[in-house]
Amino acid sequence: MTVSGVVSRQALPRPIVSRVCASSEPGILNQIRDNGWDMAVWNREMPREISEAAQVFAAGPARLLMDVRVNPEPAVCISVEEALADCQPLELRVWLGRDVQELAERFARALDCETVRIRLHRVVDKGCAAFHVDTLSARLLCTYAGAGMEWVDEPDVRRNELGLNGRSLSDANRAIVPDTSRIRELKAGAVGIFKGRLWGDGSARGLVHRSPPGCCEKHARLRLLIDPGHSQ
Repeated sequence: MTVSGVVSRQALPRPIVSRVCASSEPGILNQIRDNGWDMAVWNREMPREISEAAQVFAAGPARLLMDVRVNPEPAVCISVEEALADCQPLELRVWLGRDVQELAERFARALDCETVRIRLHRVVDKGCAAFHVDTLSARLLCTYAGAGMEWVDEPDVRRNELGLNGRSLSDANRAIVPDTSRIRELKAGAVGIFKGRLWGDGSARGLVHRSPPGCCEKHARLRLLIDPGHSQ
C-alpha cells in the first residue's frame, strides 16, 4: 500500500536486548543503579588455595554460619571470623572475613542503604528450584564453593509463564525457559547484584533465576547472600 508515493510498512517489534552487564572490574557492581540492567556481575577468580579450602569446608557439617543485620563497617570482618571459628585453615577464615566485609560495603554503596543483612550458609538442598523473581529490591550473591546460581537473560525467558500454576516443577521450568542451552550460571567466586520485583518504585521486572539443581550433602555449596537491612 502506498500513500503519496511512500510505501507504508508495519512497524517491526524492537528486539529484546540483554539486561545483564559484566566485567572483571569490581566497579561494574555500581551499574545496578541503572534502570537498564537486571543484574551486574563482577567476574573474578578466587585464589586457588582459598577455592580448594572452601570446597573442603563446604563438605563439613556446618549449615547456617551467620545471619546478621549490621552497618557495613569493619566489625563485619570480625563477625565473620568469629562465626567461622572452627573453619580451617586460618587463611580461609581471614580471607572470607575480608571478602564479606568488602562485598557488604560495595553492596551498601551501590544501593545507598545504611544497614545490610548478611547470611553465610552451607547449602545442601535444592532451595528455590523453580525459575522465579525475588520479592525484594536487590540482592548480592556469591557462591564460594559448589555450583552457582542459574539465571536467564531477558531475551531467553517467557515471563508470562512464571509460577508453577498447577504444573510440575520440570514442566514449569521448561515453559519459562524453553531453550535450556540459554541457562547460565554465576560461577564460583563471581559476584552478582541482581534486582527483584521491589526495585525502586516497584516497576522493575527483576532477574529470573533459580538455585542449581542437584544440590545435596555430596554437592554442598558455601553461599553468601547480602540484602538491604530492611528485607525480611
